[in-house]
Amino acid sequence: MNPSRLLLKTLNVHHEEWWLVEKLFVMQFFQGAGIAFFFTGAFSYFLNRFSITQLPYVLIASSFLLWATGYVYHLLEHRLSLSKLAIVITLLMTASILFFRVGTEFITAEWFFYLLLAWYNVLYLLNNLVFWGLASQFYDVRQSKRLFGVIGAGDIPAKFIGYTAALLVIKYLHINQPLLETRYLLFTAFICMLCSLPILRIISGNKTLNIGSKPHHAAHHPHSKHQHDSDHHEQSHQGESHKSRYQQYLKRYHDLKHQTSNLKNTLKNFTVNALIRRIAVISFIGYACYLLTNYVFYSEVKHVLHEDESLASFIAFFYAIARLLALFIKLVFTSRLIRQMGYRSALMILPVSLILFMLMLFMAPVMVNSEKVIFYVFGAAAIALEVLRTSIDTPVLLTIMQPLSSIEKLRAHNIVKGIMDPFAFLFSGTLLLLLVRLKWYSLDILGIILIVLGTACIFFIYQMNRAYLKTLIKTISSRYLSHDEFDLHGKEMLEMVEKKIDTGTELEVLYILKMLDSQKEGQINQLVIKALQHPSSRVVNEALDMINTHNITDASDPVYQMIQDHPDIHIRSGAIRVLQKINYSDEVAGKFINHPDKHLQMATIISVLNFEHTSVYKEEAETITKALYSSADPVDRINATSIIRNIRPTEFDDQLIGLLNDPNKRVVESAIYSIGEKPGEELIVPLLLKMREYDKAVSQALLDAGSICLPHMKETILDEHTSDKQREKLIFLCGRIGGEKGIQALLNLLLHLPQKSTAIIKALHRCHFSATQKDLHSFEAATRQYLVYAAEMLHMQKGLYRGHEKFHVLNNSLQIELGEIREVLLCLFSFLYDREKIERVKSAMELKKRDAQANAMELLDMTVKKDFAHYFSTIYEHGDLVHRCAALKNIVPKDEFKSFEHVINGILSEEKFSYNTWTKACSMYSGKKNELRINQDMVQKYLESDNILLQETARFAS
Repeated sequence: MNPSRLLLKTLNVHHEEWWLVEKLFVMQFFQGAGIAFFFTGAFSYFLNRFSITQLPYVLIASSFLLWATGYVYHLLEHRLSLSKLAIVITLLMTASILFFRVGTEFITAEWFFYLLLAWYNVLYLLNNLVFWGLASQFYDVRQSKRLFGVIGAGDIPAKFIGYTAALLVIKYLHINQPLLETRYLLFTAFICMLCSLPILRIISGNKTLNIGSKPHHAAHHPHSKHQHDSDHHEQSHQGESHKSRYQQYLKRYHDLKHQTSNLKNTLKNFTVNALIRRIAVISFIGYACYLLTNYVFYSEVKHVLHEDESLASFIAFFYAIARLLALFIKLVFTSRLIRQMGYRSALMILPVSLILFMLMLFMAPVMVNSEKVIFYVFGAAAIALEVLRTSIDTPVLLTIMQPLSSIEKLRAHNIVKGIMDPFAFLFSGTLLLLLVRLKWYSLDILGIILIVLGTACIFFIYQMNRAYLKTLIKTISSRYLSHDEFDLHGKEMLEMVEKKIDTGTELEVLYILKMLDSQKEGQINQLVIKALQHPSSRVVNEALDMINTHNITDASDPVYQMIQDHPDIHIRSGAIRVLQKINYSDEVAGKFINHPDKHLQMATIISVLNFEHTSVYKEEAETITKALYSSADPVDRINATSIIRNIRPTEFDDQLIGLLNDPNKRVVESAIYSIGEKPGEELIVPLLLKMREYDKAVSQALLDAGSICLPHMKETILDEHTSDKQREKLIFLCGRIGGEKGIQALLNLLLHLPQKSTAIIKALHRCHFSATQKDLHSFEAATRQYLVYAAEMLHMQKGLYRGHEKFHVLNNSLQIELGEIREVLLCLFSFLYDREKIERVKSAMELKKRDAQANAMELLDMTVKKDFAHYFSTIYEHGDLVHRCAALKNIVPKDEFKSFEHVINGILSEEKFSYNTWTKACSMYSGKKNELRINQDMVQKYLESDNILLQETARFAS
């Protein structure tokens, strides 16, 4: 079936997902119909033949049957492939229905009919394990949120048809004999279950199986007339990749078998994994409430309706109405309800409704004097719980499992359906029997019990929400070793580290030194001194830096010995500077201040000039420095800048300014770096003037200089003569400098230079900026604006689709723009919401792994404002382009890009958004190449651009 756009929109299904959604829906339809026919026949016969007080025995028997069935399923799960397991289980369900159908011909014992009704729960369990086991492997958490309600709705129309058909058969064919009715319905159940087998075969064997979503290159193709014509071509083209992807899922499933192969591991997940434990408890409470409510309702039905035909008809009618309501809610509202309300609020509906119904139960006798009121209250409660469990709770709980690893996901399904549901039967049956035996059974007592269970459910829903958030964060995060995990305690640990410094490789010892840097100084001194003996120069330099930083005076003798003996001249010069800081000596200064080796001489001069007290060699050191500055040899002048860079006084500022105009470029660069290390107010302006010629060196110097440069940088950024490239680089540097002053400078620039908001927002993100209350409104407005920009680009891509071969370069460029906007939006979200969570989202997005991105989107949904999250996910989740554009009509109500010319003119005009250079160049090139009517005034303005690419492309397009 080729779905209409309206149908896809109504069901919230993307076009490329339809094939698998349709097959899963049909499979669930047939199996659900079979179970509905089975239940209607078995239950009406049971209520006709036995007292309602016998139902608790069926519940208890069901619990043991379900545990046994779960165990058998567990064994089969690890011996069969995913597709074979589904087919085998379906065959077993079909055979079991046939067994009971044949059994009704020969077996009249009461145990058989107890077993018949209890077997309905076994069929329901197996159907759930097979169906949701398949679905959970095919979809990620984001798709699950949208699609689980739809694919799981297949059993609802089936059960509606099953119950309605049973009602019609009973009423119009006058089949009043319960046994005959049961035989007829069991045979129909057998046929329906048999019909689901071909669908399963298609799902597992079809080459064009679409699991989840299309590959990324197809994600932007709109579902239009043009696409309808090419569906068969695309299907054949993508068939092999889909088959391969399905095989990967099967392989992953096989690889997980040995990890989930025993009950011990499954139970371990229940006790260790908080999310699974809380999902299991919520499922248990919900199911127990459902069973208890239904028991009371059935007893009231038995009491109010005495005739066999009326009893069977009412049961069929009741379930038909309940399923019809569930179908409507599940197909149309479930995914939207979850998106709008969130998981926690959606799950709250059931326990809150239950509590309200029970309160009505206590109030009803006071307000209305009629026995039937209680019947209606419990009838309404039973329908509500049936509808809410089917349409909301089940899809939500299954979706919440999706961020778990595949191993944990399989175990979670086994725990919830194979262990907790049977416990619900056992608990409900035992409770009812105890109440009856102790003569405590009353509607008031059951009402209080249900209120207590509803309250407990609310508590665990809150607990589950926290566990779900932690699981999402854990799923998309990498673990980094903390310095706190490296603690030196005890003699053995110290000896082990010392031995590792002696025998370890260069990288190992460097890592140890890095970890030692976080320890208490008394513990690290001897270990750092020990590292001075390592053969690696990198290790020795790191040890010298630590001695210098921590002022380890105990290292004076080994450092002095290194100055005398070490073969590496650079290490000797570094050792001089360290020694003169931790234990200054004029003796050392006198020995090396006129040393023929420049490295040793410079290290000594720097040490003398940095000495806190007056050295006898200070005047000589200053004289040598000035001589180096005036030397005709560029190497000497570079050495002079290096000395100036490493000393505290500022009496050499004039010399540095003079060296900025040196004819030798290497000298100028060295002077620039020196200014960065020793900045002064009078040095910043001449430094900025050198930016065009010495871009890299000046940028590094400004960064090294820090906040002292910010006022001058801001003036340069706002200067109209500054080029765009320089302006963006300076904005970026403001972000790297950061601090409170950096943030204030950037916020000020955001007001005065809105056309550079993209660069400024990214720079603010580098500063770890967090919006205050007064900034909140402006940054929310900026977020909405960038969402509009992104939505308009999607419309542009849709406008280019008809000529996708001609405009693929421009389309790819727009995709790059969308990526840039995504980064800006995540930066804005980090200003407004929890930065740590947004950073995890950002990291997961960059992984480009489907599951990681889906989990990231889910975390974003739970962190940011609902409408922001909705529009962001619509724009950046892969799917049909037309569907996504239609979903964005609230922020882009009118499509202004219906032709190629509109797209290109929209880019070149830059009325709303400042596009990058490549996109503008692609637009001009594509317009000229395809002979489109482009506004030449827009092209002409780029002839004067500072960018060579834009200049050349504008000449070509003119």
